[in-house]
Amino acid sequence: MIRLRRIDHVGLRVADLAEATARWSIQFGLTRSDRSGERAYLRCGYEPYALELIEGDPGHDHTGWELRRGCTIEDAARHLERHGIDHEQRDGSLFCHDPEGNGIQLLPFRDEDDRRPDIARTEGSLPGYRPRKLGHVNFLTGRIAEQAEFYTQVLGMKQTD
Repeated sequence: MIRLRRIDHVGLRVADLAEATARWSIQFGLTRSDRSGERAYLRCGYEPYALELIEGDPGHDHTGWELRRGCTIEDAARHLERHGIDHEQRDGSLFCHDPEGNGIQLLPFRDEDDRRPDIARTEGSLPGYRPRKLGHVNFLTGRIAEQAEFYTQVLGMKQTD
């Protein structure tokens, strides 16, 4: 069984990387943490990044999910194989798609360097106003039963609403 800990990040494709990086930083209080080629990484608080902007045809690229402690990438790969889900392992993560083709990245559990809550930390590189974390991702779907089954049976989520 795959056990997810939390949303790690969302990857969005954007037409103009420089413009999107500036806009997301100003509009939502995100802080740029890195830029590498056609990708920019923005963070809410102290995580490596919460938003990965990718230059390309605009739209959703993938959602990254961090696995819980004790659930390894290898465990997750075996689980996907048992469910017949095509996947690829690269850069220490697993990549696959849900039934509608939405990209999914499964990342290994990552211990936090500092367990104090965001509000209790201080650092000069983050602005005073900023979101604490990425809390949810919304998708529109025309195949709700199939998607719900995938996310509950394959990714181990629970239906709440």
